[in-house]
Amino acid sequence: PVCNGELNQVGKEEVSGRVPENLLEEHEDFWICMDCGKIYWPGTHWETIAKIAEEYEEKLG
Repeated sequence: PVCNGELNQVGKEEVSGRVPENLLEEHEDFWICMDCGKIYWPGTHWETIAKIAEEYEEKLG
């Protein structure tokens, strides 16, 4: 997260009204930062980070 706070996984009902409606239709899982309140979900940025982490782990071998 932006502020380096702890993330807690929540369901979409807990973020309803705080994220665009299309995200609620597309995703089931969301995470909320316990420090700043920012909401995260597994989108394209998430996939890019996962790919970078996988490549990094392969290099460490």
